[in-house]
Amino acid sequence: MDKFILNLIHRPELVPEYIDTSAQEGQTAEVSKANVVKESIDIFRLQQEIAHNNGLRTTIQMTYSSLYNDECIELVKEHHAKYKDEIGHTFLGLNCKEFREKYKSKELAIWLFPMDMKKEIVVDSFERFKEVFGFYPTSTGSYFMDAELISFLQRKISDGKDRHSDLL
Repeated sequence: MDKFILNLIHRPELVPEYIDTSAQEGQTAEVSKANVVKESIDIFRLQQEIAHNNGLRTTIQMTYSSLYNDECIELVKEHHAKYKDEIGHTFLGLNCKEFREKYKSKELAIWLFPMDMKKEIVVDSFERFKEVFGFYPTSTGSYFMDAELISFLQRKISDGKDRHSDLL
């Protein structure tokens, strides 16, 4: 092996599912309390600092909730500009106020939705990403994506990123 490749992925997880078992049951009205968000951003900032102090670039995967947090957005933009960190997207971190209000759901994971809603969430997330950063994510991920959703994402990317709504 001639070279070692490391893909270091960090995500600002502002609404961590593990923070409260009642959140997993959809019982918590508002998980993203100010102290949890502050602590989460501080953890993300520390992870990034350690990577950059060691000369490493990262892939930052933005969650749905982090796409609605101004402090997080500005930090990620700064790291993208200064350290050339990649900005990607993840389908984790759905259970936030903005998501619950829009989708009337407390589900924690994209794979728990019917396909029509998965597609809507994909388009919504990618359009919000572009609104925030001025471009579409270069990578995306989730703990689990079924074949139909992966196929949809592939078509979406190959058909032209400016036509997301045409694929619904």
